[in-house]
Amino acid sequence: MSHMRSVARAMALIVLLGGLTALGTAPAAALPVTKDVGLKCVLPGASAVPATLRVTADVPAKVAAGERFEVELDVTLSFAVAPPPVPITARASQVSTLDLRGVGGRDYRDLTTAFGPSGVSAGGQVSLTGRTSVTAQILRSSSLDLYWLLTGVKVEVGADKGTCDLDPSGNAPVGHVEVGPPGPDTVPPAAPGGPVAARIYDTLVSLDFTPATDDTAVGGYRVYDGDRVVGDHPYPSTSGVQVIGLTQATTYTFTVRAYDLRGNLSAPSEPVTFTTVRSSWPVRQRLSGSLRTGGGTAALGGSIEGRYLTGGFLEAQTDIAPTTITGTAWGFLAVTAELEIVPLTRTTGSTVNGVMTAGPLTWRLELPTLTVLGVTLRTPACAATITPKLTGPYDRERGGSLRGVVDIPAFGTCGSFGTFATSVFSGPGNDLTLDLGAREATP
Repeated sequence: MSHMRSVARAMALIVLLGGLTALGTAPAAALPVTKDVGLKCVLPGASAVPATLRVTADVPAKVAAGERFEVELDVTLSFAVAPPPVPITARASQVSTLDLRGVGGRDYRDLTTAFGPSGVSAGGQVSLTGRTSVTAQILRSSSLDLYWLLTGVKVEVGADKGTCDLDPSGNAPVGHVEVGPPGPDTVPPAAPGGPVAARIYDTLVSLDFTPATDDTAVGGYRVYDGDRVVGDHPYPSTSGVQVIGLTQATTYTFTVRAYDLRGNLSAPSEPVTFTTVRSSWPVRQRLSGSLRTGGGTAALGGSIEGRYLTGGFLEAQTDIAPTTITGTAWGFLAVTAELEIVPLTRTTGSTVNGVMTAGPLTWRLELPTLTVLGVTLRTPACAATITPKLTGPYDRERGGSLRGVVDIPAFGTCGSFGTFATSVFSGPGNDLTLDLGAREATP
């Protein structure tokens, strides 16, 4: 007769699933609860052999929030092999994960069940038993179901090898527990230790610290700026918190206090002082320059106002004052037009190695009037849209000079006046210059 050593892959996953419900709305199940899980083992030179893994879960029907309680598992693995010619020993071990899932968060724990060794009976029956337990704790009132999902059992019988696969029937609830309000408690937690500003940004900070301890359970942490609470983090899963909504380039001094499930507050931690990162600078700069067309030149003036971001990015609103532009029609007729430049988009640009590239921008050129031979004609609908792209040396403090070449399309929506304005001012290859003065805004 052939000796057998089978390898079964399975995992025992205990899932405590639950939502926040009123205590007593779901009746507690009878405990302990037993569940049989089917396996099929394929032995060398043989067909599939059925096996059974029986788990009995023992949990208390009711506990208080923050109360530590035991989850106990009794596990028996049973299967049959052909009677061996000599006595042999079977062994097994089971690796599982306990997943406590409730309103208070999730908690994973690794477990190992060591089955006691067993001989194979004369009839070829193998029965291996083991026990494992883990301490659990739920921080909020909850109604929890206990699930057991199998994976990770290794079995050896004699020297031969085989494999075992889980039947689909293995996933089912095997228990239930009601978690009620926390019990009486007047003892505050110990203070958290050694907060440090682990990661500092412009408007938030991540604080790491040594977790507080409590006679029952720590319910959360509060972060204080003096006497003002700037962060409250209940049911913590880690020993670190984030504080948001801070002001850039500002120095803060924070302390951290722990509280338990009854709201008892610890003494403050040692203070931690840090300065947030500056990520932007307000920018206001005077603007001058010119737009040269084939028929004339317009002097430009105005300002830009916005912010300069870390990394060399500029984001600003451009305001250009009304001006005039002069040109010549047909080579001899002097023409003067009022020119209004209306930015349709914000001015954006980036600086690399002291050189700014801005745009493409979108500006609308409007000609409210045209003056020819001393006669001023109102032409409010005459307009053309340009998309300049500018580049040149720039410094957020000292300003710079940006230049580009822009095509001016035909002026439309004003009939024959548009045709006339187009003949004077439109065309490709027009020079645009913007000179930006020193930054006027204060940090």
